Amino acid sequence: MRATPSRAQVIEACKRNESLHPASSEMAYSDSIWIQYGSHRTVGHAMLQLHLSEHAAPDVVRVPKVYDYFTSRILHVRTL
Repeated sequence: MRATPSRAQVIEACKRNESLHPASSEMAYSDSIWIQYGSHRTVGHAMLQLHLSEHAAPDVVRVPKVYDYFTSRILHVRTL
């Protein structure tokens, strides 16, 4: 499994992805890390997903775990 990327690596990966796929706002960073980004992503979105990943019944629904969230020019949410 690939190590969790730094925030700087996330920002660079999002910039690359945005230049290749302007309509996209999420991408697979690796087999186990998914990144969501864009001005429509909010801290509230990250907090809701974090809450759900901690409280949802895994036998009912799989909710990716939030490893980090932060704002830059745009919000980036890293999940697994």
